[in-house]
Parts: sequence; structure tokens; C-alpha cells
Amino acid sequence: MSDTHYLKGPCQHCGGSIEFPSHGMGLAIDCPHCAKKTVLAAPTAATPPPLPAMAPASSGKKKSPLLWIASGVSVLAVVGVGGMLLSRPKPSAPAPDQATAKPAAPAAAAPVAEPVAAATPAPKSLDDLKLGAITLEKARSGSLVYAVGVLKNDSDQQRFGVKVEIELSDAKGQRAGKTTDYTQVIEPRKEWRFRALVLEARAVSARLASVSEDP
Repeated sequence: MSDTHYLKGPCQHCGGSIEFPSHGMGLAIDCPHCAKKTVLAAPTAATPPPLPAMAPASSGKKKSPLLWIASGVSVLAVVGVGGMLLSRPKPSAPAPDQATAKPAAPAAAAPVAEPVAAATPAPKSLDDLKLGAITLEKARSGSLVYAVGVLKNDSDQQRFGVKVEIELSDAKGQRAGKTTDYTQVIEPRKEWRFRALVLEARAVSARLASVSEDP
């Protein structure tokens, strides 16, 4: 059975633990963790061991299990923080038109048109039916005679069922009978030329007796 005594000391560069026989104390060797030169020495209570450092990626030598675990935890922490930063929603910038748009001015109220009262037509009056002179005219052919005249509607309303009654007189100015004529409508501001048939042979003149219209 070998009685060789083994010691453990840290690497002077990376702090990795190195186990070596006691008779190798003080020897300079290549660290199995960081491959840098270090002197084998047992740790003392007065001098705390240096903090472990990551071995360069170019090193082809094996790392200790503790360093692999520490490296894995660091990588996971960095990946987790990076994932949280990437997954954090970015604040959405306001649309240009929303950020700079000015409040719309209130629309001017449209002027309200005042109701216009409809003009009330003047009531109908027989005085609006103006009569001109009445003459007796003989027909161009035959012996018939007509009392002819013009009746004007001097109003803005239609006149319906207008009738004229004409009184006839003889040469001595005596009454010689009467005649009438009728029209269904006279338009506003228009004239009606009437022709009333005269059957009295002794009639030589005529005058208006009356004008009437349908109610």
C-alpha cells in the first residue's frame, strides 16, 4: 500500500483545484484547467484562493465539472434575460396623423331658413271681370247677328262658369229682348271674347246687363 500523501491547491491563474503529491510542492506545472503555468502550493488560511476564471475556448484540456456547471448556469441566465428582453412588447408609437392631428373645429351651424308665409290670394270679386264695349256684328254668311265683346279676368285666379247677360234695345232705345253667352273658365290675366246670338230682328244696340260665375 502506497503511503504517498496528496495535497490540493488552487491554480494561481484560474483558481481551479489541483490535486498533487506532497513531494511536488513548489513545482511549476501547466494547469490542467487553464493550461497556464502555476506553482504547486497548498492553500493557506491567510491567503484566500483567487476567484475561478473561465478557461479560454482555445484550450483543448478538460474543464472541471464545477466549471462546466457554472458556465451552463451563466449561459442559461444570459439566454433567459435575452429572451425576456426580446419578448417584451415594444410601446407602439402613435400614428403620425394621431400625434399631430389638431382637433377639428366645430362645424358652423347651417342657417335656418325662416318659413315664408304663403301669400293668401285675394277673394274673388266680379269687379275683377272687366268688360269692354259690346257691338252687334252680322255673320259673314247668312242673316245671323251676334253681340260681340271682350271680358278680361283682371285677377290672379281662375274664374269658372262665367256667364254674361246682354240687354238688347231697338232704334228708339226700347228694350228689344236679351241674349247670353257662357264659358267654362277664364285663366288669370286672360281675356274671353264672347259671341252671343241675337234673335231679335229689331235689336240695334246692346249693353251688359249682368255678369255671374259659378260659386
